[in-house]
Amino acid sequence: MSTSSPLAVGKVIAAALWLTVERRQPLLRATWLPIILLTFCEVIQKGRAVPEAVSFAEVLLLPLLAIPCHRIVYLGASTPIPDLIEHWSLRETKFSVYVVVVALLFMAAHLPAVTWGPALLAGHGPGVDALVWSAPVALLYAFSRVALVFPAIALGEPDSLRAAWRLSRGNGWRLAVVCSLFPLSLNVAPDWLTARLPLLAVLPLIAACFVLALVPTAALTLAYAELGASRGAT
Repeated sequence: MSTSSPLAVGKVIAAALWLTVERRQPLLRATWLPIILLTFCEVIQKGRAVPEAVSFAEVLLLPLLAIPCHRIVYLGASTPIPDLIEHWSLRETKFSVYVVVVALLFMAAHLPAVTWGPALLAGHGPGVDALVWSAPVALLYAFSRVALVFPAIALGEPDSLRAAWRLSRGNGWRLAVVCSLFPLSLNVAPDWLTARLPLLAVLPLIAACFVLALVPTAALTLAYAELGASRGAT
C-alpha cells in the first residue's frame, strides 16, 4: 500500500495562517453567522445549560462553517458559496452525520478506558495513570487520521473513513499536530475568557473565534490537499 510523502507541518500551519488573512473577506462573508452562533453555544456550554440541545445545534452549525472554509481555501477565493442554510443538501447532511459517527466512535472507545480501567488496575497507580493519559492521546491520533474525511466531503471527493485513514498512512503524528495540538493550543485564550468573563467576553470571543475557527479548518484543508497531491504523484 502506497504511503503519502511526509507532511510539511510547519508549512501547512504557516500557509493556513496566511490564507486565512489573505482570504478573510470571502471567508467572513461565508461563515460569520455560524461562527457567532457557535461562539454563543460555547458560552452556554461553559455555563452547563442545556448541554444536549447545544451539542445538537453545534452538529448542525459545523458544516455551515467548515464546508465554505474548506472550499474557499482549496478552490480559491472566487469559488461561489451559496447560502448553505437555504441550500442545505446531502453534502451538509453527510458532514453532520460523520461528525456524529466520529464522536460516537471515540466516546465508545474512551468510556471503557476511563470507566473500567481503574477498577481492572486497582492497586497499580502508575498503570492507571498511564491508561488515563494514553487513551486521549490514542483517540487524538485516530481522530487526526480520520479527520481528512471532512474536507473530502466538502469538496465532493471520496469521503469514507477508510479512504481518510488510507490517505493519512505514514503521517498520523504529523496530522495529530495539525488537527489536534494546533487547534487545542489556539483554544487556550477563548477557554480562559469564557471561564472568567462568560458575559463580558462575548464580543472579543466572537472576534477571536473568527480566527480560531477558520485557521485550523484551513490547516486541515491544506493537509488534505498536500497528502492527496503527494499520493497522486507516487
